[in-house]
Amino acid sequence: MPPLPVIADTYRVTVDWSPFQGVTPRNIFHLRSASTDVTEVADQLDEVMSSPFDVSLWAVMASGQSAPAFSILPLDGSTATVEHGFTNPPHGGAAAEIAPAVCLVMSFHTDQRGARGRGRMYIGPVREEAVGNGLFDGTVTGNAAVAWVNFHEALRAATVPLDPVVASYVHADAHSITSVRADTVAGIQRRRQQQLR
Repeated sequence: MPPLPVIADTYRVTVDWSPFQGVTPRNIFHLRSASTDVTEVADQLDEVMSSPFDVSLWAVMASGQSAPAFSILPLDGSTATVEHGFTNPPHGGAAAEIAPAVCLVMSFHTDQRGARGRGRMYIGPVREEAVGNGLFDGTVTGNAAVAWVNFHEALRAATVPLDPVVASYVHADAHSITSVRADTVAGIQRRRQQQLR
């Protein structure tokens, strides 16, 4: 992996999920904050994520999947990654078997045009009953989109405001997320398929 770019006031967050049925998911997203204290940013993120968002954000996953910790890295070119345990570890929404390589794709958009202003997150593997014939029900996608919008609003309203952004490593910049969509068509992430081979 090439060196990460320097992007002012921007933090890379990795949610580290425990291995489950042969898959070890990781979810990466970016936040912008005026705070230069990485521990303060991590504490604030943990506080917001320990609210009821934890299930609604990951409801398409099985309850056997949980994330005991996350890591946070300031994209300042010098500060080390900080590991932080969750006060209330996120977990999937229901007990179920999983579709190992299938994900719900969350699409994040900004005011920046083109690929530079778009991001995505692969949430999964998903519960088998959450998807049928490669498609998610409108209720599933609608609930996921609302949960992520509410989560972003809560981050921005936090005591230490955290602005969810799409970070472009090519252009070394970041733009605020203005809209969220959960894709109806199930996604398949190649990296997760390779874990199973």
